Amino acid sequence: MKNFTKIVKDHFILLYKKQLVKSFSIFMFVCFFIPISYSQSHNHNRDVKDFIFGTWNTNGARWNDVRNLMVNGQFDVLAIQEAGALPTSSRNEGSVTESHDYNSIVNEAQRLCYIGEINQNDVLFGTVREYSWQTSRGESFYLYYYDRRDHYVMSNGNQYPRVNTAIITRQRADNIFFTAPIYTNQRRTNINRPIIGIRLENAVFFNVHAAPDRGGRNEAGSAVNIIRDYMAMNSPNHTWAMIGDFNRIPSELNSEILSSTPPMQTFIENVHTGESTHESPNPSSSRELDYGVLGGSASHSDHHVSAIIALYLLQLSMNPSDHKPVKFN
Repeated sequence: MKNFTKIVKDHFILLYKKQLVKSFSIFMFVCFFIPISYSQSHNHNRDVKDFIFGTWNTNGARWNDVRNLMVNGQFDVLAIQEAGALPTSSRNEGSVTESHDYNSIVNEAQRLCYIGEINQNDVLFGTVREYSWQTSRGESFYLYYYDRRDHYVMSNGNQYPRVNTAIITRQRADNIFFTAPIYTNQRRTNINRPIIGIRLENAVFFNVHAAPDRGGRNEAGSAVNIIRDYMAMNSPNHTWAMIGDFNRIPSELNSEILSSTPPMQTFIENVHTGESTHESPNPSSSRELDYGVLGGSASHSDHHVSAIIALYLLQLSMNPSDHKPVKFN
């Protein structure tokens, strides 16, 4: 069975590379499989505006604080950057590369969509794993987790679990998305992070952690345009939200986004608090880096979403991270 699983895993990696490897100047938008849906009692075909969602760069594993944020803020979706290692109470529910049952491999693969393009010389390996998180206080969440160490192991690089990313939800995702790392410098191949995403009903949430905005390394603008074009082409009836640590201020990102021509009959909106979310020892260097970019069909352009700093929901005397959590809706 192990040999068979390896064959299936290698098959998906080969498919991924064959489908996505093109010239660097051309972006490919690929969703391998026909999406399937899981019937859930709370499925009401909600859009992004109907969910309570948020983002937090935790600067390492702080799962008890994440749990408090989910509960106190009544979040439906929470995107975590620098998530660290998994909480010890997680139970793996299977993934494309690790399931030992053929039917599970097929079913999970049908839910997984790849977005983006990679250079032919890239060494890229990884997928979004789905877990059930039973907290010590009895709450039950789904956890969608990208372990960056898989990539480092394949490329013989250092392993830092802190840079892993995660999305926590209250209901199981209908689809899971994996976007290849985006970069303009070949040296960033094994450094820039992928974007992971999930679909809940008619809403798609993407978790972004862009590179620092130094020397033209920040890929946030390109990432937004790729997601915008992918959604317009493949899911025009779904609204979407990219949330996370963009590592650049909203006005700079807006300038880059608006410099490109959007798909017809679509809208895009930057939603932010207007306050600094990344604290620096020098207050004048603190900046707003954590916020959201929303989009979809122009028919949804009047569905406004608000954002607030959600630090109070942690109920702590001191923020354990150098980033503040942000809550939408």
